[in-house]
Amino acid sequence: MTLDAKTSESPRRLDLADAWPAVAGLLRQVLPATLHPLVDMTPQISRYSLASVAALALDITVYVVLTGFGWRPSAAGVLGYVHGLMLHFSLSTRLVFDSKGTGKSQLRLFLEFAVSGLVGIGVTALVIAVITEVFHAGAMAAKLAAVILAFAAVFVLRRSVVFAGRA
Repeated sequence: MTLDAKTSESPRRLDLADAWPAVAGLLRQVLPATLHPLVDMTPQISRYSLASVAALALDITVYVVLTGFGWRPSAAGVLGYVHGLMLHFSLSTRLVFDSKGTGKSQLRLFLEFAVSGLVGIGVTALVIAVITEVFHAGAMAAKLAAVILAFAAVFVLRRSVVFAGRA
């Protein structure tokens, strides 16, 4: 609805959260039942993706600033990664997952979150090694595959272990 000079009604902003149930219903009608859980997770995956992008942006910003000040790239990279990890944890506990429903302390959640990030590093290294050294594919193709697989693995691990509800 738009604001009209002849009416006192205010415009209604269409929010994706308002539209999602209808969109999800349509998707469930056209997709096979095996994909319905993915449809149900789409809003959470979207929020997680945004948290990931924000964390990556902070990681890269810290890296660029510190290397610009003459820091060693390896040290700047670690510090950037740590800052990104802390931001990702903060956004994940506030916007993506129900941290209170886990019954875990914030320290335990953070440690599990950090360990799941190390799993992501391991998946990245393994995927890149296999794609470049076994299949002799290019480095960028390997990195793209690694980003996708590590993102999925870490999201599933964080959703099903780190932020899992009480059993």
